[in-house]
Amino acid sequence: MARRPAEIQADIALTRRHIEAQLDQLEQRVTRRGRTLGLVLGGAFVAGLVLSQLPVLRLLRLTASLARAGATVPGRSQRSAAWRRRWSISVRRRAACARPDVRPATAAASGPRAFR
Repeated sequence: MARRPAEIQADIALTRRHIEAQLDQLEQRVTRRGRTLGLVLGGAFVAGLVLSQLPVLRLLRLTASLARAGATVPGRSQRSAAWRRRWSISVRRRAACARPDVRPATAAASGPRAFR
């Protein structure tokens, strides 16, 4: 059974649109990958230039100082925890002073560490 020329042309047009859509998607993926590859290669080139200009001993000193700074961070967090504890104690003292029915403890009777 022979098909009419109009049906054949409609099938060809449909196939053509499908192929064009696939080619557009492929082109977008290739250009995105090309940009990414260019950025990575450019970044590696710049990093190589910077590292070639740095003396090795200075780079080692910089790395050691960064490691030393990273090691002191836990000590700082412990100090900040102690500060928060002291701050919350002083807030409680101020709140106790603000209430007329509660009398604040005197420094002589309670001592400096009465609220710990």
